[in-house]
Amino acid sequence: MATGDKFYLGGQKAFQNYFSYNSSVGTTEVNVPLNFTTSCIKFISNDDEMNDLIVSFGTVATTASTGLNGVITLKPGEVINELNIAISRINFKRTTGSGKVRFLGV
Repeated sequence: MATGDKFYLGGQKAFQNYFSYNSSVGTTEVNVPLNFTTSCIKFISNDDEMNDLIVSFGTVATTASTGLNGVITLKPGEVINELNIAISRINFKRTTGSGKVRFLGV
């Protein structure tokens, strides 16, 4: 359990909304509006076996390299779980190729 995690009587807080995504992403940036603000990204999965996936949030372009609000690069087959972040948009792009991306935000 990480610092700041909250537990409620009867288990964790129930979420009213969720947004799931399962699509192919190539070298053109894909902007996905969620239509609500998340409390947590349950997972982001790069299901491609050969190409990196670049992920950014909100209005941050997938070209912002490192530092505060920089992009996250997922290697082939890599997954991020339980990312506690409040976002209303997520952006995906690959430097080469194309492949499936899945994520779930609550």
